Amino acid sequence: MLFVQSPKDKAAAEATPTLVGGGGVVWSMSADQILEVRIVDLVKNRRVGFAKSSANLGVWSMTEPEPATADQNAAASAVASLTNLHYSTIITTATDLSGFGVLTPAYTIELKLADGSQLKLAVGNKTPTDIGYYVLRDVETSVLIVDSGSMDSVLNLLDMPPLVPTPTPTPTPYPTSPPVAPFDTPTPRSVPSSTEAAPSVSATP
Repeated sequence: MLFVQSPKDKAAAEATPTLVGGGGVVWSMSADQILEVRIVDLVKNRRVGFAKSSANLGVWSMTEPEPATADQNAAASAVASLTNLHYSTIITTATDLSGFGVLTPAYTIELKLADGSQLKLAVGNKTPTDIGYYVLRDVETSVLIVDSGSMDSVLNLLDMPPLVPTPTPTPTPYPTSPPVAPFDTPTPRSVPSSTEAAPSVSATP
């Protein structure tokens, strides 16, 4: 079942929503077509990006916020989530789209494909019930509603980029001191008591 979400702004409320049976994918492509991903948080001025050199043999590397080695499995999983972004509703309108937040988006998602083409998605406000985000594909005028869960998994890359985990350093053991040899206890000498007779001395004639 599809639900029409009313935007929070009056201008957006004047839009005429059009239901699309079953929805669809935001971008129709396979994961191996994507060579570069870039996600920008325009509110907090954050960004994350990763790219590879070729469709089949390339190795993912971090490009933003700074060059680094990417976790290949995490990067591949992130790319797969981008190909699985689904929308439930298309909102067609001839009025102002600003009420959906897509003209001054909170986030943008940019992809570069193996054929040289580039895709861009503006991520605007959440729907009033928080079950989706209003998004707008580049050079289009129809707003889509994308499920919050699938979109959040993509936006979470800003907080958890696909970096190779930093190994936990092994604590260096404290050096052990060599065993200390026990001190030799001197053997007490016998001292004659005053009651003992002194040895006699024989006079020499």
